[in-house]
Amino acid sequence: MGMSESEIISKNIDITVRKMKFVMGTNKTKRYWHNDSPFVSTFWSALSTAFPEGERFFMDSGRFYKDDINDPILKEQLADFVRQEAHHTMQHKKLNSLMDDFGYDMEKYDGWFGGLLGKVRNKVSQRMQLSASMALEHFTANFAHQYLANEKFTEGVDAEIKALWSWHAIEEIEHKGVLFDIYNETKGGYIERVVTLPIAWALVLGITFVAQADMLAKDGKLLNVSDNLKGLWYLAGYDGMLTNMIPSFIRYFKPDFHPWDENDMELIEAWQAEYSDHIINLKAVA
Repeated sequence: MGMSESEIISKNIDITVRKMKFVMGTNKTKRYWHNDSPFVSTFWSALSTAFPEGERFFMDSGRFYKDDINDPILKEQLADFVRQEAHHTMQHKKLNSLMDDFGYDMEKYDGWFGGLLGKVRNKVSQRMQLSASMALEHFTANFAHQYLANEKFTEGVDAEIKALWSWHAIEEIEHKGVLFDIYNETKGGYIERVVTLPIAWALVLGITFVAQADMLAKDGKLLNVSDNLKGLWYLAGYDGMLTNMIPSFIRYFKPDFHPWDENDMELIEAWQAEYSDHIINLKAVA
């Protein structure tokens, strides 16, 4: 059987390792950096604490199968995937450190994600760890698509933090097929692929919302009904970010699904035109 169009796109995608520079600090960045909304700002800040441990988990899940990959292109894509994820970790640690400076206990939230993933590492097979990583890569790629494709989700965002999340978003799109292709090359099955999706998405969102609630409570904003309702509408209302991700969630259950069934390469190209000044390594702009 020949390769599908999505598989061809995935095989030919150029995964670019971009080194980035973002300027953030309590003297430059508002506490509520997302359109002055405590709810939305703390949601994104809480989600940021998932990435240091989460990205390491993704990298390890892929690297475990490095010697089982026969395709040299896929091996190189895995290497660049790891390089991208490592730089994501570094930049999100900087963002998390900024939120620490605002008085939030980001180390505690990071520990929640790390504790969960530690249990997964100890109790779940390597195959299922790869499956969980694929499910979460599908989550991040779809968050990325929504973030880049709909201007309303970035309206009023601090320019430097928007640049960080936008960069992370395009790289999540860029490498969204890597773990999936490794799973297929190493003969992963359908049931193992899909069973982790609802669990993984529920856990990452659940921990994020609990961390967010803790942040809002610290600021005395947990009962700010007006802002909370606007924030919930931003996420889960009609045409909300999470609402818009439901069709992609469902598509994952198709037996012939591939992440590049949605070709959003134009979002990467649009980002490059707007944010290339944040790139500090020559490889990225060659």
